[in-house]
Amino acid sequence: MSGQPGGVVSALFWTAIRTWGERITSLLLFIVLSRLLPPAELGLAAYVLALIAIVQMVADGSFAEWLLRLPERDPRAESTIFWLQLALAGVMSLGLLLVDLAGGFAFLGAEGTQIIAVLAIVIPLGAMERVPTAILRRQHAFRALAHRSMISTICGGGLGLALAFAGFGVWALIIKSLVEPLMKLIATLIAARWRPGFHVDRAVIAKAVPFGLMALATWILTALASRVDAFVVAPVLGVAALGFYAVAARIQQVMSEMLINVVWEAAYAHLAAVHDDIRAFTDVLVRYLTLSTIGISGVVAAVAGAAPALVPIIFGETWASSGDLLRILAVLPWLGALAAFVTCILQAQAALRRSILFSAINLGCIAAGASLGALVDVRGVAIGICAGSFVGLLAGLVACRRYVALTAGDLGRILFPGMVVSALCFTTLALAANVSEGWPAPLRLILFALCGGIALPTGAALTAPGRALIGEGLNFATSRIARRKLALG
Repeated sequence: MSGQPGGVVSALFWTAIRTWGERITSLLLFIVLSRLLPPAELGLAAYVLALIAIVQMVADGSFAEWLLRLPERDPRAESTIFWLQLALAGVMSLGLLLVDLAGGFAFLGAEGTQIIAVLAIVIPLGAMERVPTAILRRQHAFRALAHRSMISTICGGGLGLALAFAGFGVWALIIKSLVEPLMKLIATLIAARWRPGFHVDRAVIAKAVPFGLMALATWILTALASRVDAFVVAPVLGVAALGFYAVAARIQQVMSEMLINVVWEAAYAHLAAVHDDIRAFTDVLVRYLTLSTIGISGVVAAVAGAAPALVPIIFGETWASSGDLLRILAVLPWLGALAAFVTCILQAQAALRRSILFSAINLGCIAAGASLGALVDVRGVAIGICAGSFVGLLAGLVACRRYVALTAGDLGRILFPGMVVSALCFTTLALAANVSEGWPAPLRLILFALCGGIALPTGAALTAPGRALIGEGLNFATSRIARRKLALG
């Protein structure tokens, strides 16, 4: 793929392959465990993994994102950032272990403290792969990143599923969380053909640390915003209630991660490359927003339409009450994707103070909504989080308006296709859920997949941007097949 910001479809395709493989494997393992574990134990796993995710976010440091802004590769800068991030990860991992040993997580019980101690190893592993990943992103080597993730997903996900069926319970998820980052690190180093040098440049640190710390502050606030529900539900409503909430939230989180990570990984590298040209910056942004809103709106609306029927089929009748929660939470991936674009715009333009302010306001709105909702029940938490996310997004749109030159026509191309696709997908899946009531579960799942697979491209084809997207996708697939035939022949 070219280094120019033109291969948007290719970037989204390979980034989607990479992200979706990881998230689908995690979801499959979560589904298996939901049928084997009681709500309290599942809630414990959800809490611990949310905690580790936030610590990992801090340990990653965001310093590697600074490398994407350099006009050309700098080996000394890459090595410096590698050792800087590893040092930060080591401190964070050691701090987590000390808090654990001091009894800071005693309320989780003996098993919870053991899990935290084991997962502390994940933190430096994740930090070590950030620089080689940034190198591949800089080269727009999204295909290589996808292959790397396939390897780690097959190894970690396969082992986790095998252990789950073998009766290891929640530890199957923990072992998967250890194996995947290790395999990902090895595969990334091989794909990037890069090894860190044994030197540290103080000038690089002086430039990278201010950017990294401010970007890090944004990501910490973003991570807290994405996990605040677990920290509100568990203390107020109990871990059993969190177990029921976690079933719905897990599907929502997988959708969010599948969609938002694709947007960030692909879009940031392109936007950072043209950050000093507002017209080119806006053109790239409009293309990503248009393509993303079509796909995101369709997936979100389809899941919302089928949610009450989908949850009992996938997780079992024990979790049927989580279906209504999922219908509410299904809107969060769409709101989260737009918020990710706001952060992407601000960081690509190095407007880091605005990025931090937006993330802080967004976190405050979400936390306030979740806390008020917890006074009622878990349904109130879901509604409160959605409302808070919407208010926070409005603040973000105000924060980034000076960096883009969107016209009324641009807004129409971005929003209208998503609205059409959403309406068609939600209606189709809701009707399918009602018509198929009483059918065997496998047949209902097949029907849902067929209806969603037909409704999404049909809705997209009803709009000009959607037809253009379908055409570009077909051209991309045709060129891939032609190159494969040429290579084989």
